Amino acid sequence: MKGIAMKQEVQVSPKSLPTGGLLTISDVLFITGFKSRVTIYRYVKSKTFPPPCVVNGKSIRWRQDDVQQWVNALPFEQH
Repeated sequence: MKGIAMKQEVQVSPKSLPTGGLLTISDVLFITGFKSRVTIYRYVKSKTFPPPCVVNGKSIRWRQDDVQQWVNALPFEQH
């Protein structure tokens, strides 16, 4: 139908992600399309993006499912 934007779910290729469902900041930047790490951390600080997990006391990772849900919840506009 013309003029109605339908929401499309984005699925990330499993080949492009590490096993275990944990994403690095580089993975998150790729999936979201953001250009800056600072942007991700600003969204986390404002509680509009899923917070990261600390793995092994030092590595920062995001749960793949959390990021996927965030992306799928974005409004879809057709241009």
